[in-house]
Amino acid sequence: MFLAFIASMVWGLFSPLVNAQSGTATINGVVTGSVTGSPVDGAIVQVSGTGLKTASDRFGRFSIAQVPYGSTTLIVRAIGYDSFTTTVNVGQGVESISVSLESEGEIFELEEFVVQTEVSGSARALGRQNAAGNRMDIVASDKFGLLPDPTVADAVRRLPGISVEKDSQGRSERYVSIRGMNSDFNSVAVNGQKVMVSNFGGASRSVPLDVVPSKNAESIEVSKTVLPSQEADAIGGRINIRSTSAFDEAGSAVSLEASVGMLSLADKYTGNYPHDETPYEMSASWSDYLNADKTMGLALSLNKSLRPYLFSSIENGPYALDYGDYFTRYGRLEEAFDNVESTGISGRFDLRPSDNFEMSLDINYSNRETNQGSQRATAYYDPAWLVGDLETENNTAISFASEDRSEQEVRDYYEEQENLTISADFKHVLDGMKLDYGFGYNKGDFAGDPNKDLRAFFRTDFQSPEGFYYLNTYDFQDGDAYNPVFGGDFVSAPASDYSIYEVRRGTRIIEDQSYSGYINLEKDISWGDVPGYIKAGVKYTNSERDFDDMRRRYRTADVDWTLESVVINGSEQVFGSVLADYGVDNALNGQDFRFMVDPDKVRAAEEALIAAGIRDENDPNWYLNRNESRDARADLVNSYDLDEEVLGGFVEAEARWEKVTLITGLRVESTDVVVDTYAGDFYEWDPDSDLYIQPIKGKNDYVDLFPHVHLKYDVSEDTIVRASVNRTMARPSYRQLNPSTDIDPTANNDDGLVIKGRTTLNPVESTNLDLSIDHYLGKGANVSLALFYKSMDNNIYRISRGVLASDPSYYPEDAEVREFLNADGAEVKGLEFAVNYRLDTLHEALYGLDISANYTYTDSTVDGIQREDSNGDLFSESGVTQLFGQVPHTVNVALNFARWGFESRLAWNWTDAYLDFGGIDVDSNLDDYLDSRSRLDFSLRYRFQNHWTVFLEIQNLLDDEVTAYEGDRSTRMYYREESGRLTVIGIRWNM
Repeated sequence: MFLAFIASMVWGLFSPLVNAQSGTATINGVVTGSVTGSPVDGAIVQVSGTGLKTASDRFGRFSIAQVPYGSTTLIVRAIGYDSFTTTVNVGQGVESISVSLESEGEIFELEEFVVQTEVSGSARALGRQNAAGNRMDIVASDKFGLLPDPTVADAVRRLPGISVEKDSQGRSERYVSIRGMNSDFNSVAVNGQKVMVSNFGGASRSVPLDVVPSKNAESIEVSKTVLPSQEADAIGGRINIRSTSAFDEAGSAVSLEASVGMLSLADKYTGNYPHDETPYEMSASWSDYLNADKTMGLALSLNKSLRPYLFSSIENGPYALDYGDYFTRYGRLEEAFDNVESTGISGRFDLRPSDNFEMSLDINYSNRETNQGSQRATAYYDPAWLVGDLETENNTAISFASEDRSEQEVRDYYEEQENLTISADFKHVLDGMKLDYGFGYNKGDFAGDPNKDLRAFFRTDFQSPEGFYYLNTYDFQDGDAYNPVFGGDFVSAPASDYSIYEVRRGTRIIEDQSYSGYINLEKDISWGDVPGYIKAGVKYTNSERDFDDMRRRYRTADVDWTLESVVINGSEQVFGSVLADYGVDNALNGQDFRFMVDPDKVRAAEEALIAAGIRDENDPNWYLNRNESRDARADLVNSYDLDEEVLGGFVEAEARWEKVTLITGLRVESTDVVVDTYAGDFYEWDPDSDLYIQPIKGKNDYVDLFPHVHLKYDVSEDTIVRASVNRTMARPSYRQLNPSTDIDPTANNDDGLVIKGRTTLNPVESTNLDLSIDHYLGKGANVSLALFYKSMDNNIYRISRGVLASDPSYYPEDAEVREFLNADGAEVKGLEFAVNYRLDTLHEALYGLDISANYTYTDSTVDGIQREDSNGDLFSESGVTQLFGQVPHTVNVALNFARWGFESRLAWNWTDAYLDFGGIDVDSNLDDYLDSRSRLDFSLRYRFQNHWTVFLEIQNLLDDEVTAYEGDRSTRMYYREESGRLTVIGIRWNM
């Protein structure tokens, strides 16, 4: 069936129902800017009074076929440039012309050199958006080769309908949400090659936006509606990061840059707190033609950076309903850092020996080494052991005392992410047909360090050595739920009362590989008297993931190990204090953080115990009781090999009238996924018990059809209306497809955690409607409005619940069960409004000032969510819960200034509260929400001596915090986090 479909598409290219006109010829040409001769991307080239039109590509080239013989008027328009009209006498063969466009800017004469204003990156981006057949937003580098923000994530967050999510383990914002669709609903590509990049969780298909350093990116394209010729896994949209080509410039281009920074939070830490205090970045790029004929070009770029992140946070949770009120199970203070060292290398080779053939080879490599460290001080609470008075508000306990223990935890992880993307693309023109084909390879690796990775817990018992029960208190400070104070014995118990509970030395190693190949055929035709094209193609992609989980958990045997000393044989001290010689002045809520634990000293204490011969008698290699049986089973059950094959084919047709362009087509994709892993009951406390493990295989395959209709109407030269209806999909994430059940009996304070996946999950599918209007005001200004609607089926969500009677008997009795399920579906609707406006339109004294702003509204509901009623029974909820990860309101405002060599930008971003993807609970009052948040950024650049630029960048200028809550914003804070301000100064030289 699939091959028959592909055959029918190819046959359509030669169908006698469509014919090329006789007595016609082709006009080829190149559009450049008059100032530097650089190519103009997205210029509209049209034969006057006809539907014969096209757009120039990124290298300024265009081709119009089927132009009748005789005298023809050609009109060329591009945003930011004056329009150009010329007469071409068309005869047999191919006509070639060159078009040089004058910019709408002005000329300023300074003492040392002459500056003529160039078309800004935003204006060039608008030109490409205008020319596109689908709805697309673009961030382009400016005339000096810089994106308007220091990172790719920062740049795209300024676009309408875009918000950026945090890494699942770190704190840097790396993952993009489009129109409220979380990052699993979007695809990311580098130069058209889809990439796979994993993190410690290894769970999702999300791709971090720092795969390519921002200094290596020529532009970033965000397609919010996809064409039949584009892959279908883009419910939210598709992001393509384009790296620089030598043919982007008229000649040689060289740039060097260096910068250093400062973190505002660095001053709050005392001693030698183990973070890298000085951020820095260095980059270099070069591009040029390799021969006199300018048929070969090479572009190279290198980037090296260190970006430390510092965080202070307060956390409550999880909340649970006890005795009619919601109680937090713990209160936590945390101080954390991420030291991220990144290296990026990219290269592109272009070959164009003739007008009928070209090829390009893109290679992008990135390496990200991260040291993540955190200190946690936790006060536990148990509503079954309340002492004294209880104060509640909105059914939530806000002031109480509970007998329970306290904990100090240290985390120290070393991780490395590598990504290699290679793509080779070839284009031929053969007898009026265009043949495109190419190959791609992507390799993404994630590796922890089993020799370094450490997580250690030190706990008090329930009773002190003197015999009294520890009593921890919980209170809102000044009635503020986001400023709780954890008191009582939590702030008075000495370090000697904290004994080692568990040491974890596990990590994960994840290897991803993806191979792809495609071939497309395109032919210009006429549908009667209406010009257009027909196009068909196939693409095959094979993706593989090897996920290796290594769990190593140890508990002490005959050792008295506290924060103050390590003692064996009752009195022999083999190591001293593991307390750190650094600290923090105050926690985020103003209270004393108490203790910090040095991970290096914990490792040294382990070595001292090994040297002292302290080992468990059943394990000759380790000094701690290790449940080898449980660890071995967990390693197998949580590890898996996944193989996914996707074979896609499409047919796409376009018809062009003078003002109307219609693109329609059909795409089909066949998906086959196989997961090899293990299953078994490994909830066993006896380390000598037999391993009950057996290999299992999860399989799923499905074929989906994706019809498309895209309509573009040029109301005038300055006003464009677009409408589209299409269907897209999102495949389940890799962790969701793992059919095993992962049981961790020591998680959640020894209550246990169960995570269930299933290979048989259905993909999410969506029917998408989009309507937009764009009006261009001249000089790179515009206003746009877009309406969108998505009707989705089989939405995947993760539910958190308790153990049911129907669950296996080996589940820990009090465990939290997290499982992935298909909901019935969801609806998403919303609008985007954006404006870019030059203020000199109001008065000439405001020349150089412009403002850009956008607002996105999204509304959604999900059907088929499992909830728990008052009797504890599950039921299916519909039409109440918003889509997880969907942001209701997003606002971006930026004030820009460019004059006299200065360029500055003051940008504000605000996102509304939204439901976290993993935040669904059977009790809707306990759903996790990320609260509304804002960020103000500032940048200033000054260009002098014609080649030098100095710059200043300040991120999070107002030091805004990030907060989250469970169900009720006023009383149930989940966490509050402060990351501080980053200030960067630097210098750049370019030619």
